[in-house]
Amino acid sequence: MRKFFKKPISKNIGIIFLVSFVLVLPQIISGKMIIGSDAIFHFNRFFDTAQQIEQQDFQFFISLYGFQQTGRIVTPVYSQIFSYFFGLILLLCQSWYRFQIITNFLLFLTAGLSIYFLLRKMAIREQLARNFSVIYMTTYAVSYWVIRQGYSSWGAVLLPLCLIPLVDLIKSQRFRPLPIAFSMAVMFQLHFLSSIFLAILYLFAYLYCFF
Repeated sequence: MRKFFKKPISKNIGIIFLVSFVLVLPQIISGKMIIGSDAIFHFNRFFDTAQQIEQQDFQFFISLYGFQQTGRIVTPVYSQIFSYFFGLILLLCQSWYRFQIITNFLLFLTAGLSIYFLLRKMAIREQLARNFSVIYMTTYAVSYWVIRQGYSSWGAVLLPLCLIPLVDLIKSQRFRPLPIAFSMAVMFQLHFLSSIFLAILYLFAYLYCFF
């Protein structure tokens, strides 16, 4: 174990993991939920998919459990696959409080690791990459999910990972369609507006290399 944490990358990942825990520690101590402006909408989505998984009654197009069983069409147009991912987490947690703790921790951890791997890909020094990762974890773009349940935070935490193919594109001047297509597909499944921003970034990078 000591040898593992002597490696710079292992040490930095451990620090990001620890910072993620520290950031959710206040809510763990208080034992209370944080209900923001978007909580009702997203929690209804996740409750619906959680019930679909539990009842083995998959209705992809309409909501038969959430949104007061009104049959709203939400899942097909809003984060399809990830709605079931969060629904599974809710089903395993069996309470909204534990669900919020787990998802907040995953949010901070993913944000830190995502920006860290992007910066290392850009040949930023280990210490700087780690420090910038911790700073990014505390930005409003990331914590928007924690304080108001704004779903755009999940797009923000995965965006740096999706930018890694751009680093290869600019460095090697080679367009590799599979990594870029995969990044676009994941982002589109996660958050539609973030996928538009990502497409614009890809376009500018491609035009830069083309000309």
